[in-house]
Amino acid sequence: EAGSDAQLAVVYSLAGLVLACSVALLAPLLTPLLTGRVFVYNDLSWFHLPLRLLYQQALWAGDTVLWTPSIFSGFYLHGEGQAGLFHPLHQLLYRAFPLGIAFNLELVANYPLAFAGMHWLLRRLDFSRAASLFGAMLFAFGGFNLLHYHHVNMVAVVAHMPWLLAAADVLIVEGKRRTVA
Repeated sequence: EAGSDAQLAVVYSLAGLVLACSVALLAPLLTPLLTGRVFVYNDLSWFHLPLRLLYQQALWAGDTVLWTPSIFSGFYLHGEGQAGLFHPLHQLLYRAFPLGIAFNLELVANYPLAFAGMHWLLRRLDFSRAASLFGAMLFAFGGFNLLHYHHVNMVAVVAHMPWLLAAADVLIVEGKRRTVA
């Protein structure tokens, strides 16, 4: 009994440590949001942010977001695809918030979502809580996702992957209709 209590304490302390490290890794990504600034490195300043501005202006004006006359005397914005114009989160963010806040929230949201999705997937695969949290931290804040923060769409696609894999696991493994639904 005492051994299991000690093991449980170790698991909880490891889980707490991993969560603290994850928060520490997320904090620098929150800095622009908290200081009223935006990341502008590389693609962010010359591609993603201007497209989000056109997108937001169209949403607020009630215009179509499919096409914009502001680029190349007319540009099929939806066909370009990287802005994710019809993603529910993007619709909400760019309708509800000023551009800088919406853009920062879009960029930052990928990391906790990637973390949560990988944690869910690893728990479904019967990893321990501490191991699942550690794997989620490595996935969300690992080299690819952090080094590609300026490719917002790429990180967003990667953040969706564990959710899709876990959902597929539910469909394949679960026998109860209610759980599958």
